[in-house]
Amino acid sequence: MMHLAVFAALTLLPKHVDGQRQMLMVLTSHSKLGNTKQQTGFYLPEAAHPWKVFQGCGLQMTWASPKGGESPVDRGSIAAYENDTISQDFLNSRTYKDTFKLSDVNVSNFDGIFVVGGYGVMWDLVGNKDLEELVRRMWESNGIVSGVCHGPAAFVGVKLGSGRPLVEGKEVACFTDDEEKALNRSTVVPETCETALKGAGAKYTHLAAWSVHVAQEGKLITGQNPMSAKSTAEAVCRAFGVLSSNVAGHVTTYRGKMEINEVAAEPHASHDAFVGGVVGAILLGVSAVVMMRVARNPRIKLEEGAGLIDEEDATE
Repeated sequence: MMHLAVFAALTLLPKHVDGQRQMLMVLTSHSKLGNTKQQTGFYLPEAAHPWKVFQGCGLQMTWASPKGGESPVDRGSIAAYENDTISQDFLNSRTYKDTFKLSDVNVSNFDGIFVVGGYGVMWDLVGNKDLEELVRRMWESNGIVSGVCHGPAAFVGVKLGSGRPLVEGKEVACFTDDEEKALNRSTVVPETCETALKGAGAKYTHLAAWSVHVAQEGKLITGQNPMSAKSTAEAVCRAFGVLSSNVAGHVTTYRGKMEINEVAAEPHASHDAFVGGVVGAILLGVSAVVMMRVARNPRIKLEEGAGLIDEEDATE
């Protein structure tokens, strides 16, 4: 009852509270990885790092999911990012434990939508009619539509008033087929992000596996993988005009589009700029190893300044 009352109050709020932009943050409600016996959900840093960036940019966030209530967090990502302060702060905030239902959201109260990635997205956000309608209305009201990793796959089914797919002819980034193959998940998901976006007519764009990569076309802003979460959120802030255009990496602007290409930083770090091609190559290799080994063992940790440490599998 209190939850409904809070939502009713929210719908009466002006679009900008104290001048703040309003972001709808979307999480999955799905916790089973296909026909496997593995647990899944949203991928922790893909929620935590944008959360931290948006806080710093002064954006007001409201969290929603298909079922409402607690959204499942991928336990493998908790273990992998155990030493990432931002991710642990997000977990402790309990933000993901009390989400609104997507079907109850009034999109006119928001300036943008951000779809957090994680494998759960592929089962309950891809093809979700409530989300597709929210995204369509957001786009047609000139709002920002954004997502990272598996999140952009949820945009595949969005049809605009003209009947054309939202992503048709637009540059979009998401988790690559090469990254899926590295994790042995290509045949686990109903369809890979890359295949789905290409099928919808998107100009699919990517860099090498585990690279930081953000594609932007107008107010459609998408990131390739967990390492791209922070940079994707920063691009959203820039689109709102609340963050400097200076970012680590190479920025290319052409025909109103912007693409950000960076070498991947440590997946558990704050993604601060780092120096040296040799260091970058080493860390890129670490990123790939982490993702592949977490897929096989949800209890893998990445220690600060150390190697990978395997622990016994958690009891399901």
